[in-house]
Amino acid sequence: MKEASHTWVSGKTGCRFLSARYITQNFISHYHDFYVIGTNITGAHEWEGVGSKTIVPPSAIAVIHPGEIHTGNRINDAPSWVYRSIYPLPDQLSEIAGIMDRKLLPRFRSSVIHDSKLAELFARIHRQHESQGDCLAVESAFLIFMQQLFSRHSDLRGRSPKIYSFKFKRVNDYIHDNFYRNVSLDELSGTAGMSKYHFLRSFKAATGLTPHTY
Repeated sequence: MKEASHTWVSGKTGCRFLSARYITQNFISHYHDFYVIGTNITGAHEWEGVGSKTIVPPSAIAVIHPGEIHTGNRINDAPSWVYRSIYPLPDQLSEIAGIMDRKLLPRFRSSVIHDSKLAELFARIHRQHESQGDCLAVESAFLIFMQQLFSRHSDLRGRSPKIYSFKFKRVNDYIHDNFYRNVSLDELSGTAGMSKYHFLRSFKAATGLTPHTY
């Protein structure tokens, strides 16, 4: 068993993805200009910040805010840790947060989020993104995950979005006129005249479905 890591950047969201297996890797104190959101598929790791030590078990979501100094090490009795993470830039999260009528960037209430269902969803979307790329279904699922992460575990609180009937009809007609090809979320949100984050949330609120499922 060897250490390995693979990174790639989403062409749609601009978010960087990481898939890795670490065995002896230890990260010295450092910080990022972006968020780190990740989960351990197997194994566990810990990081040490200013005056605190945090253990991230499997099936939890780890969150590090921009500018937070931290290390990163495997737990002593764990043979390895298999880890998947994303690195969204602050302005990318700000765009998502903007649909919730807040101008401030999200602050998560805990650096380790014990939400096994959300961690499972994150891992599944991450694997799909690695194998399928930026298709409509994967991009929509990714944005839904981010919105659920905000609403459940950050200081953001949203209100129900609205999509006007004439906008929905325009999008509905566009989907039916282009049923034979894989339309993108950018196309649909552009047809509605909304940001893709606002459009996705509004579309699901109006129909109960994601655009891909619809």
